[in-house]
Amino acid sequence: MISIDFQEKKYYALLRHADGNDVCIVSNMREYFKSVIAESKAVVWPSRKKVYQDTIIVVLALVFGGAFIAVVDYGLTELLRFAILGQG
Repeated sequence: MISIDFQEKKYYALLRHADGNDVCIVSNMREYFKSVIAESKAVVWPSRKKVYQDTIIVVLALVFGGAFIAVVDYGLTELLRFAILGQG
């Protein structure tokens, strides 16, 4: 059940748990976002050089992987064409 208290021009949305305790939703959200900000400040972000190097590695892996799949696909297509149709 959600109730709103309009006393002293402060608006609190309270959530009543099954055990009868009221919990202020706004203060819980405030604490959650404070912890999110604190955690994001603790993250060690990679350098621009490291991001660039990793991007190059990913792009090269995609190019070589795509080329490998294309060669295998072409080879299997020709093999099946020869086996089914007898054309070379």
